[in-house]
Amino acid sequence: MALFGGTGRTGQVLVAQALDQGHQVTALVRSPDRLPIDHPALTKVQMYEADPQVLRADLKAADAVVSVLNGSVRAGSPATTWTRAALSAMAECDIRRLVVTSAAPIPLRGGPAPLSYRLVGAIFRDSHRDLAAMEEVVQGSDVNWTIVRPPRLTNGPRTGRYRREVGGNVPRGLSISRADLAGAILRLIDDPAVTRRGVGVAY
Repeated sequence: MALFGGTGRTGQVLVAQALDQGHQVTALVRSPDRLPIDHPALTKVQMYEADPQVLRADLKAADAVVSVLNGSVRAGSPATTWTRAALSAMAECDIRRLVVTSAAPIPLRGGPAPLSYRLVGAIFRDSHRDLAAMEEVVQGSDVNWTIVRPPRLTNGPRTGRYRREVGGNVPRGLSISRADLAGAILRLIDDPAVTRRGVGVAY
């Protein structure tokens, strides 16, 4: 699998779990030294700009693309920019599977998010504007996408006791550890039931 966002706190946990499960991981990062993991199945690729033609060479061997990029309009909308470039490269490489993380406060199609999520969304408006735009790009594509929408992330342990809601947010689900989010993402990659769906994950 090819991974965007591998140097972040969620990304590093995801890389470690993917390697433990036997995945071949290509981490596309701006600063390889910020990913302090070395493994025979891990390839770190330094990426300076979101150029689909450059990405194509690094994605061609992947069977799935995963993004755990944080959003920020002020920082140039990395979630939207890199996802758009990845989709373009995926089309040229005939890669069909895409899993991206967004956030529970992003409004779901068919109705508004719960009040608690909307309050959080107001606090993190800059990040969520980028993530909402990214979701639009993903939903407008023809790949087999899944959008994962977690609530507040913690640094707690992996428990495996999270809940998931296909097509909606988890009722009263206010947090999830990064370790459990990573585990959920890896399970969702091969789950046909979540193709072209949003999935809430939370405790």
